[in-house]
Amino acid sequence: MSKMLASIALLLFVPACSVGVVMSLFIAPGKIGNGVFTAVKIWVVVLPLFWTARTNPNAIRLPKLNWTEIKVGLSLGILMFSAIAITYLFVGQQIIDTADLQAKAREVGLVNPYLYIAGCFYWSFVNSLIEECTWRGFVVSQTKVLFPQKIAVILAAIFFTVHHSIALYGYTHNLLVVSIGSLGVLLAGIIWAWCYNFYQSVVPGYISHIFADIAIAIIGWKLLFS
Repeated sequence: MSKMLASIALLLFVPACSVGVVMSLFIAPGKIGNGVFTAVKIWVVVLPLFWTARTNPNAIRLPKLNWTEIKVGLSLGILMFSAIAITYLFVGQQIIDTADLQAKAREVGLVNPYLYIAGCFYWSFVNSLIEECTWRGFVVSQTKVLFPQKIAVILAAIFFTVHHSIALYGYTHNLLVVSIGSLGVLLAGIIWAWCYNFYQSVVPGYISHIFADIAIAIIGWKLLFS
């Protein structure tokens, strides 16, 4: 795989996520922004599948469950869940403006508790798998073509963090919240990329990602509906 192809793959994939977030939260909140956001979510699934099918079709396969990888994922997941919960309890509650967050949620249509629960289920169990397959399986692999492994892991984590940082700012408009949240996403991204490199599997990252997203979903419920 050439460096030129890897560069093109990253340019087509990485900025798209930020475009979707910017459209949905800043430029056109509501139906148009959500439509662009949905289109981007489809794009970041279709592009890696198409690209991999053309360049390395043997890489498209279902992950095999391995007890060691499951234990690693569960252990990391419990640690991440705990870290997110503790950070919210001791820091987040003091610095997050609940009223501002609820206003932004209403603006983008996130007001129905039943839809919120359905969305949390999707983000925790489906989107987390998609992100592990794309951001780790695809982006990390492409980045490793361009850079040494250790640098590739960090760069892939930075790429993963950018659109999350934009989303955090869009919902909170609080630079301290953005800084703390972005650091957490960056560290998680590094851990998940390292797991993918070490085990050549998305299983540890996927399992721990579920725990992290569930923790965020619980906090989101408390902020929006409690």
